[in-house]
Amino acid sequence: MPADEAHRLLVEGARLVHEGCGCGGHGGCPPRWFEATEVSAVLADERAAWVHDEDEGGWADVWAGAAGEVVYAHGEIAWLPEQG
Repeated sequence: MPADEAHRLLVEGARLVHEGCGCGGHGGCPPRWFEATEVSAVLADERAAWVHDEDEGGWADVWAGAAGEVVYAHGEIAWLPEQG
């Protein structure tokens, strides 16, 4: 999922979850669910950027169901303030 799509979904109210190794939470790496206030704080920071390295196994996708949408970040991917 491109960074702009992830950003759009989060602005529209999607939940955000991340697991660090890319196993989907099945290899002893529990997913971290971000609180809405955490997501809002990142989205309000104009310096924030969706940083990932697909070569190192980082990617994101969207899950959708009756309860809404979830941006699921896997592996080497995170919201980080841009350096500058």
